[in-house]
Amino acid sequence: MRSTALEKRLEALWENQLPFVVFRLPESQKVSVFFQDDNRLHTTSDFTESGFVMTPFVNSEDCPFIPDSKTEHFTKPSTQLFNTKPIVFPDSEQSKQEFLKLVQKAKEEIAQGKIEKVVLSRFLDLHSEKKPQKIFLAL
Repeated sequence: MRSTALEKRLEALWENQLPFVVFRLPESQKVSVFFQDDNRLHTTSDFTESGFVMTPFVNSEDCPFIPDSKTEHFTKPSTQLFNTKPIVFPDSEQSKQEFLKLVQKAKEEIAQGKIEKVVLSRFLDLHSEKKPQKIFLAL
């Protein structure tokens, strides 16, 4: 299995412990990597810059930010390059039912005007011997 340019770039960022964000929009063949050359926390407060901003749900003065000038784009690698097995997330029926109840409660709260929007998620602690860039590429 040969390494792709994307995999090599992610490996270098990970090994050098540099902050980065990597993503691909649905149905897109373009993979975007926003990265930093140092490990300082760069922020924006006025949002006049163009780049990747990580904003909390609660307003704050400074938000973590990586400018567009620190972006690289790659073509999505072919899945044939990776010898991967499907990733199966363990899920109990109890966990599923608890989450469905949480979704129903959120819908009720929205209908009653108590909240405008909410992000529901579940925590899943998985351990893997694979490096994060390999997991991203497999996904």
